[in-house]
Amino acid sequence: MIVAARKPLVMWSLLLVSLTNHELAVFLVPWLWFLRRREDSRWRLDGICLGAVLAIYAGYYFWVKANVVETYSVDYFMANPLFPGGSIVVWNLAAVHYTCAFGPLLAVLAWHQHTKKQAGERWHLWLVTLGIFVIFCIAFDWSRHANLILLPLVIAVTRFLAVSNRNRAIFIGVLLLTQVLFWIVPPWSSSAWPTNELVAGSESWRDAHPTPESMLLTMGVIVPTEHGIGFGTLSAVFQNWVPEIWKLLAAMHAIGITIWCAGWAWARHQNRVTT
Repeated sequence: MIVAARKPLVMWSLLLVSLTNHELAVFLVPWLWFLRRREDSRWRLDGICLGAVLAIYAGYYFWVKANVVETYSVDYFMANPLFPGGSIVVWNLAAVHYTCAFGPLLAVLAWHQHTKKQAGERWHLWLVTLGIFVIFCIAFDWSRHANLILLPLVIAVTRFLAVSNRNRAIFIGVLLLTQVLFWIVPPWSSSAWPTNELVAGSESWRDAHPTPESMLLTMGVIVPTEHGIGFGTLSAVFQNWVPEIWKLLAAMHAIGITIWCAGWAWARHQNRVTT
Protein backbone atom coordinates (compact mmCIF):
# COMPACT_ATOMS: atom_id res chain seq x y z
CA MET A 1 0.00 0.00 0.00
CA ILE A 2 2.92 2.36 0.67
CA VAL A 3 4.35 1.60 -2.77
CA ALA A 4 0.94 1.91 -4.46
CA ALA A 5 -0.15 5.08 -2.67
CA ARG A 6 -0.30 7.03 -5.94
CA LYS A 7 -2.85 4.58 -7.36
CA PRO A 8 -6.02 4.67 -5.25
CA LEU A 9 -7.75 1.72 -6.90
CA VAL A 10 -4.71 -0.49 -6.33
CA MET A 11 -4.06 0.74 -2.80
CA TRP A 12 -7.63 0.30 -1.53
CA SER A 13 -7.87 -3.10 -3.25
CA LEU A 14 -4.79 -4.13 -1.28
CA LEU A 15 -6.56 -2.98 1.89
CA LEU A 16 -9.41 -5.36 1.07
CA VAL A 17 -6.94 -8.22 0.62
CA SER A 18 -5.32 -7.27 3.93
CA LEU A 19 -8.68 -7.17 5.74
CA THR A 20 -9.55 -10.68 4.59
CA ASN A 21 -6.27 -11.80 6.14
CA HIS A 22 -6.69 -9.88 9.44
CA GLU A 23 -9.21 -7.24 10.36
CA LEU A 24 -6.69 -5.19 12.37
CA ALA A 25 -5.91 -3.42 9.07
CA VAL A 26 -9.09 -1.38 9.55
CA PHE A 27 -7.44 0.40 12.49
CA LEU A 28 -4.83 1.75 10.08
CA VAL A 29 -7.39 3.51 7.87
CA PRO A 30 -6.57 7.00 9.28
CA TRP A 31 -2.90 6.41 8.41
CA LEU A 32 -3.79 5.09 4.95
CA TRP A 33 -5.94 8.17 4.34
CA PHE A 34 -2.94 10.33 5.26
CA LEU A 35 -0.80 8.24 2.92
CA ARG A 36 -3.16 9.04 0.05
CA ARG A 37 -3.42 12.74 0.93
CA ARG A 38 0.34 13.07 0.61
CA GLU A 39 -0.01 11.93 -3.00
CA ASP A 40 -3.34 13.50 -4.00
CA SER A 41 -5.45 16.21 -2.35
CA ARG A 42 -8.62 14.95 -4.03
CA TRP A 43 -10.56 12.67 -1.70
CA ARG A 44 -13.88 11.79 -3.33
CA LEU A 45 -12.58 8.70 -5.16
CA ASP A 46 -10.86 7.54 -1.98
CA GLY A 47 -14.12 7.88 -0.06
CA ILE A 48 -15.95 5.77 -2.63
CA CYS A 49 -13.20 3.13 -2.71
CA LEU A 50 -12.95 2.95 1.08
CA GLY A 51 -16.73 2.64 1.45
CA ALA A 52 -16.80 -0.15 -1.14
CA VAL A 53 -13.92 -1.99 0.59
CA LEU A 54 -15.62 -1.85 4.00
CA ALA A 55 -18.96 -2.96 2.54
CA ILE A 56 -17.39 -5.92 0.72
CA TYR A 57 -15.46 -6.90 3.82
CA ALA A 58 -18.59 -6.70 5.99
CA GLY A 59 -20.41 -9.01 3.58
CA TYR A 60 -17.46 -11.40 3.59
CA TYR A 61 -17.29 -11.34 7.40
CA PHE A 62 -20.97 -12.18 7.90
CA TRP A 63 -20.81 -14.91 5.23
CA VAL A 64 -17.89 -16.56 7.00
CA LYS A 65 -19.59 -16.12 10.39
CA ALA A 66 -22.71 -17.91 9.08
CA ASN A 67 -20.86 -20.80 7.44
CA VAL A 68 -18.00 -21.88 9.69
CA VAL A 69 -17.47 -22.86 13.32
CA GLU A 70 -16.04 -19.79 15.06
CA THR A 71 -12.92 -19.64 17.19
CA TYR A 72 -12.88 -15.87 17.62
CA SER A 73 -15.24 -13.21 16.35
CA VAL A 74 -16.20 -9.71 17.38
CA ASP A 75 -18.65 -11.35 19.82
CA TYR A 76 -15.77 -12.76 21.86
CA PHE A 77 -14.16 -9.36 22.31
CA MET A 78 -17.47 -7.69 23.11
CA ALA A 79 -18.10 -10.30 25.78
CA ASN A 80 -14.61 -9.84 27.25
CA PRO A 81 -13.91 -6.09 27.27
CA LEU A 82 -10.24 -5.22 27.67
CA PHE A 83 -10.65 -1.48 28.29
CA PRO A 84 -9.79 0.17 30.61
CA GLY A 85 -8.03 -2.08 33.14
CA GLY A 86 -6.63 -4.60 30.68
CA SER A 87 -5.67 -1.89 28.21
CA ILE A 88 -3.46 -0.15 30.79
CA VAL A 89 -1.52 -3.39 31.25
CA VAL A 90 -1.27 -4.14 27.52
CA TRP A 91 -0.17 -0.59 26.62
CA ASN A 92 2.66 -0.87 29.14
CA LEU A 93 3.64 -4.36 27.96
CA ALA A 94 3.70 -3.12 24.36
CA ALA A 95 5.95 -0.21 25.35
CA VAL A 96 8.34 -2.61 27.09
CA HIS A 97 8.22 -4.86 24.02
CA TYR A 98 9.30 -1.91 21.85
CA THR A 99 12.31 -1.26 24.06
CA CYS A 100 13.34 -4.92 24.00
CA ALA A 101 12.47 -5.87 20.42
CA PHE A 102 13.54 -2.69 18.59
CA GLY A 103 15.95 -1.22 21.13
CA PRO A 104 18.35 1.38 19.69
CA LEU A 105 16.45 1.39 16.37
CA LEU A 106 13.76 3.43 18.12
CA ALA A 107 16.24 6.33 18.06
CA VAL A 108 15.73 6.50 14.28
CA LEU A 109 12.01 7.09 14.85
CA ALA A 110 12.87 9.89 17.27
CA TRP A 111 15.30 11.38 14.75
CA HIS A 112 12.60 11.31 12.09
CA GLN A 113 10.21 13.18 14.37
CA HIS A 114 12.67 15.97 15.12
CA THR A 115 14.75 16.39 11.97
CA LYS A 116 14.04 19.14 9.48
CA LYS A 117 14.51 16.54 6.73
CA GLN A 118 11.33 14.60 7.47
CA ALA A 119 9.26 16.69 5.00
CA GLY A 120 5.91 16.65 6.78
CA GLU A 121 6.02 12.96 7.65
CA ARG A 122 5.62 13.08 11.43
CA TRP A 123 2.01 11.89 11.14
CA HIS A 124 3.17 8.47 9.90
CA LEU A 125 4.29 7.54 13.40
CA TRP A 126 1.38 9.07 15.28
CA LEU A 127 -1.41 7.69 13.08
CA VAL A 128 0.03 4.17 13.15
CA THR A 129 0.53 4.51 16.91
CA LEU A 130 -3.09 5.64 17.23
CA GLY A 131 -4.18 2.48 15.41
CA ILE A 132 -2.09 0.31 17.73
CA PHE A 133 -3.41 2.20 20.77
CA VAL A 134 -7.02 1.53 19.73
CA ILE A 135 -6.30 -2.12 18.90
CA PHE A 136 -5.16 -2.56 22.49
CA CYS A 137 -8.50 -1.31 23.70
CA ILE A 138 -9.83 -4.58 22.25
CA ALA A 139 -7.05 -7.14 21.71
CA PHE A 140 -4.35 -8.24 24.13
CA ASP A 141 -1.63 -9.73 21.91
CA TRP A 142 0.92 -6.98 22.59
CA SER A 143 3.92 -8.87 21.17
CA ARG A 144 2.31 -9.25 17.74
CA HIS A 145 0.10 -6.24 17.00
CA ALA A 146 2.66 -3.85 18.48
CA ASN A 147 4.99 -4.69 15.61
CA LEU A 148 2.90 -2.55 13.26
CA ILE A 149 5.32 0.18 14.40
CA LEU A 150 7.57 -1.29 11.71
CA LEU A 151 5.58 0.74 9.12
CA PRO A 152 6.71 4.23 10.22
CA LEU A 153 10.11 2.79 11.18
CA VAL A 154 10.76 1.74 7.58
CA ILE A 155 9.89 5.25 6.37
CA ALA A 156 12.10 6.82 9.05
CA VAL A 157 15.03 4.55 8.19
CA THR A 158 14.87 5.43 4.47
CA ARG A 159 15.05 9.14 5.35
CA PHE A 160 17.86 8.55 7.86
CA LEU A 161 19.99 6.61 5.37
CA ALA A 162 19.51 9.21 2.65
CA VAL A 163 21.10 12.02 4.67
CA SER A 164 24.79 11.12 4.74
CA ASN A 165 27.42 8.41 4.93
CA ARG A 166 27.78 9.21 8.62
CA ASN A 167 24.13 8.32 9.16
CA ARG A 168 24.63 5.08 7.25
CA ALA A 169 27.60 4.18 9.45
CA ILE A 170 25.60 5.00 12.58
CA PHE A 171 22.74 2.84 11.33
CA ILE A 172 25.05 -0.13 10.78
CA GLY A 173 26.36 0.34 14.31
CA VAL A 174 22.82 0.51 15.70
CA LEU A 175 21.88 -2.71 13.88
CA LEU A 176 24.93 -4.51 15.28
CA LEU A 177 24.20 -3.24 18.79
CA THR A 178 20.58 -4.35 18.47
CA GLN A 179 21.73 -7.82 17.41
CA VAL A 180 24.02 -8.09 20.42
CA LEU A 181 21.16 -7.04 22.70
CA PHE A 182 18.97 -9.71 21.09
CA TRP A 183 21.51 -12.31 22.19
CA ILE A 184 21.61 -10.92 25.72
CA VAL A 185 17.85 -10.35 26.14
CA PRO A 186 15.89 -12.42 23.56
CA PRO A 187 12.65 -10.47 23.05
CA TRP A 188 10.60 -13.11 21.23
CA SER A 189 10.39 -16.02 23.68
CA SER A 190 7.09 -16.37 25.55
CA SER A 191 9.14 -16.58 28.75
CA ALA A 192 11.50 -13.72 27.87
CA TRP A 193 12.57 -11.24 30.51
CA PRO A 194 11.34 -8.62 31.33
CA THR A 195 7.81 -9.12 29.99
CA ASN A 196 7.61 -12.54 31.63
CA GLU A 197 8.37 -10.95 34.99
CA LEU A 198 5.70 -8.32 34.40
CA VAL A 199 3.13 -11.04 33.66
CA ALA A 200 4.20 -14.03 35.75
CA GLY A 201 5.92 -12.18 38.59
CA SER A 202 9.48 -12.00 39.82
CA GLU A 203 11.26 -15.09 41.13
CA SER A 204 10.68 -13.95 44.71
CA TRP A 205 6.98 -13.39 43.99
CA ARG A 206 6.64 -16.86 42.43
CA ASP A 207 8.40 -18.41 45.43
CA ALA A 208 5.88 -16.70 47.73
CA HIS A 209 2.94 -17.78 45.55
CA PRO A 210 3.65 -21.42 44.52
CA THR A 211 0.50 -21.82 42.43
CA PRO A 212 0.10 -22.56 38.71
CA GLU A 213 -1.77 -19.29 38.25
CA SER A 214 -0.05 -16.32 36.66
CA MET A 215 0.50 -13.14 38.64
CA LEU A 216 -2.11 -11.30 36.53
CA LEU A 217 -4.68 -13.97 37.34
CA THR A 218 -3.84 -14.00 41.04
CA MET A 219 -4.06 -10.21 41.23
CA GLY A 220 -7.43 -10.03 39.49
CA VAL A 221 -6.07 -8.29 36.40
CA ILE A 222 -7.20 -11.32 34.37
CA VAL A 223 -10.55 -12.81 35.34
CA PRO A 224 -11.85 -16.20 34.08
CA THR A 225 -15.31 -15.94 32.54
CA GLU A 226 -17.74 -18.30 30.84
CA HIS A 227 -16.61 -16.76 27.55
CA GLY A 228 -12.89 -17.33 28.16
CA ILE A 229 -10.65 -14.59 29.56
CA GLY A 230 -12.01 -11.39 31.08
CA PHE A 231 -10.15 -8.44 32.47
CA GLY A 232 -10.22 -6.77 35.84
CA THR A 233 -10.86 -3.24 36.97
CA LEU A 234 -8.54 -0.25 37.17
CA SER A 235 -8.31 -0.78 40.93
CA ALA A 236 -6.92 -4.29 40.36
CA VAL A 237 -4.29 -2.83 38.03
CA PHE A 238 -3.21 0.11 40.17
CA GLN A 239 -3.63 -1.43 43.63
CA ASN A 240 -2.36 -4.96 42.92
CA TRP A 241 -0.22 -5.06 39.76
CA VAL A 242 1.55 -1.68 39.65
CA PRO A 243 2.92 -1.81 43.24
CA GLU A 244 4.51 -5.18 42.47
CA ILE A 245 6.19 -4.31 39.16
CA TRP A 246 6.62 -0.53 39.17
CA LYS A 247 10.42 -0.53 39.64
CA LEU A 248 11.06 -2.81 36.66
CA LEU A 249 8.42 -1.02 34.58
CA ALA A 250 9.88 2.40 35.39
CA ALA A 251 13.39 1.19 34.50
CA MET A 252 12.22 -0.14 31.11
CA HIS A 253 10.34 3.08 30.34
CA ALA A 254 13.45 5.08 31.34
CA ILE A 255 15.54 3.06 28.87
CA GLY A 256 12.98 3.70 26.12
CA ILE A 257 12.93 7.43 26.86
CA THR A 258 16.75 7.51 26.85
CA ILE A 259 16.82 5.89 23.39
CA TRP A 260 14.28 8.44 22.16
CA CYS A 261 16.36 11.31 23.57
CA ALA A 262 19.44 10.00 21.73
CA GLY A 263 17.57 10.24 18.41
CA TRP A 264 16.27 13.68 19.32
CA ALA A 265 19.80 14.88 20.19
CA TRP A 266 21.23 13.64 16.88
CA ALA A 267 18.42 15.32 14.91
CA ARG A 268 19.00 18.57 16.81
CA HIS A 269 22.74 18.40 16.06
CA GLN A 270 22.16 17.86 12.36
CA ASN A 271 19.54 20.62 12.26
CA ARG A 272 22.09 23.09 13.67
CA VAL A 273 24.79 21.97 11.24
CA THR A 274 22.52 22.42 8.20
CA THR A 275 21.04 25.75 9.32
